[in-house]
This record gives sequence, structure tokens and C-alpha cells, in this order.
Amino acid sequence: MSSPAPEDEASDFIRASRAQNRLQNFIFMEQQKEVLIAAVRRVTDKCFKICYNPNTRRTAESDQCMDWCSNRYFEASWHVIMHCGKKIGDINPNLKIDIEEK
Repeated sequence: MSSPAPEDEASDFIRASRAQNRLQNFIFMEQQKEVLIAAVRRVTDKCFKICYNPNTRRTAESDQCMDWCSNRYFEASWHVIMHCGKKIGDINPNLKIDIEEK
């Protein structure tokens, strides 16, 4: 039985490497989805406690407060995400992360 040609081994290595990169990207994106879901839960809880009084009806002012609170929270989070995305790209250039500047 003959051993595989070096070209075949290199080709297999390249395919395995690409598959590994795709898997890393998928895992990273799934982790980031979980982080985002947790952030949405936190902002909802925090802003709801700040803006709505459980003993009163919802008002235009409380809705405006909720809008303002959540917008500020997500703007701050966006800056953190941008910073982390750039750092990750610096550390591992093979990890493809699509982040668009606002």
C-alpha cells in the first residue's frame, strides 16, 4: 500500500484548517449571541426598574425614560463591542469578525 502524495496531504491539511476556522467563527458568533441576549435582559431589567413604578400606570414620560435608558446602554455597549472586536482581530487575524463602524 502506497502512502498519499504530499500534495494530497497538504490539501487535506488546508481543508481541515479551513474547517477549524469556520468552527471557531461559528463558536465565537454563538457566544456573542449569548452575550447580546444577556445584555438585552440586563438593560430591560435595569431600565424597567428605573423608569417604571409598579404602583402607577405607564406614561409617556416613563416610555421616554425607557427609550433614553436603553439607547444610552446600547451606545455604551457598542463602543465596548467595537473595542473588543478590534482587539480580537489584533490577537487572531484568522478569526473573521464583521464589525461595521457606526
